Amino acid sequence: MDAANQKREFELEATRRERNKKEDELWEVAKASHNIENSEDDLFAFERKKMSVLEELSDVYQGNQSRNVIGFAEDAGIDDSKLLKQQFEMVKDEIVEKQGQLKRELLKIEDKEKQLKKELLGN
Repeated sequence: MDAANQKREFELEATRRERNKKEDELWEVAKASHNIENSEDDLFAFERKKMSVLEELSDVYQGNQSRNVIGFAEDAGIDDSKLLKQQFEMVKDEIVEKQGQLKRELLKIEDKEKQLKKELLGN
């Protein structure tokens, strides 16, 4: 094997390691995406239960003072829910961007790997 082929072999091996690393990163990002979706589902189920409890409290307590307190709690809960939704959306957008970036990098690496294989087969 001549020096040029040895260099290509070395580059090919380095490219394979880089591809494996990117595939692992992509898998981790996909796992994080799945986890965030599960967490989002759990949190919003909790939010629905919380609002249900507040509704029950409003049925139990009567009078202006209790309505004000319960109304305040409901408003605070709605504000918290909106904030949580925004934060989840931001995280999901970041994950989608990271997945896209990793996929683009992986395609470049795979193209380089194909090119190196062609060069090795041609020599």
